[in-house]
This record gives sequence, C-alpha cells and structure tokens, in this order.
Amino acid sequence: MKRFTNYLATTLLAISCVASVCAEIKDIDCQQKLNTILNDKKRPYTVVKFWKEECQPCDDLAPHFEAVADDLGDQVNFVAIEGPSVISRHYKIKGFPTTLYFKNGKRMPKEGTRNVNRLEDDIRAAFGL
Repeated sequence: MKRFTNYLATTLLAISCVASVCAEIKDIDCQQKLNTILNDKKRPYTVVKFWKEECQPCDDLAPHFEAVADDLGDQVNFVAIEGPSVISRHYKIKGFPTTLYFKNGKRMPKEGTRNVNRLEDDIRAAFGL
C-alpha cells in the first residue's frame, strides 16, 4: 500500500507540474517584459490579470484563470501581475482582481469580468474566438 501511495503522489505531482507548464501564465514584474508579450506577433491577444496577496476574490479567480489559460493558451497570452505595483498604477487599477484585454499591443476598452463562471466566454467574446 505504501508503494502505491508513493506512486500516486509522484504521479499527481508530475501531472501538476505539466498542468502548470501548459497554463502558460507568465508572472510579470516590469513593463518591458509586459511590452514584449503584448507585441507578440504569433499571439496578438493578451489577457492581463492584476491580483494581490490576501485577496479572496483573487484566490477564487486563480484556478479559473489557469483553466482558461490551458484551454486558450495556444491563441492568447496570459499574464499575471501582482499589485499594487508600478504597472498596476500605470493602468490605473483600483481593485483586485482586474483583468485587462490587449489586442496587437493596444489595450481594449473592455475590462474583463470578475465572474469566474463567465471568464472563458468573456475572453472568447472580447477576441472573437
């Protein structure tokens, strides 16, 4: 039984590592890195999530954001920026979590939803996917 438990734990850890790689959520801490992603010619769409520590709505959004990144990561860049920060102040982020949408490096006028159940639909509608 102990062998099976160790095998199961190892397998789950491996699956977890693969899932986190597939999610392709990039943690960004400076505007230069963000600009590089925003100007990605292969994937012109970017979703930026601003979040902060000890924020229950941020914690609630995180697994849904990861799931959507898994589903749409081949078409859309996903970025997470912890705030408050210079970048969040630049974009005048007042509440957390906040998601912003960018197309071809330009900010789209619509902010993303905070409704975890509508996140993927909202992203698909914003980018016409």
